[in-house]
Amino acid sequence: MDDIERDRYRQATLLAALRNGQFESDGIIWEAEDFLVEGHREKRKQKAMADKLKSFKTSSTFGQSLDKAEVPDLFTDLGKAQGKHRVN
Repeated sequence: MDDIERDRYRQATLLAALRNGQFESDGIIWEAEDFLVEGHREKRKQKAMADKLKSFKTSSTFGQSLDKAEVPDLFTDLGKAQGKHRVN
């Protein structure tokens, strides 16, 4: 890693730490690669959503009932992954 790449990685790490410190994670912590690799964060969000959906399907398959409060969060997170953020 040359000096320029090292500086970029250091800056990206600092940005990630600042975002995580301000609780701007949307459930997924920020990583340096989110700032360095285009589309990295979106892929991680999609994987997290797929994991939640798989977990939801698995728990439903085994007859485990979910509270009604858990289901809207799943769809709320899906809306966030599609870029529909709630305004505070």
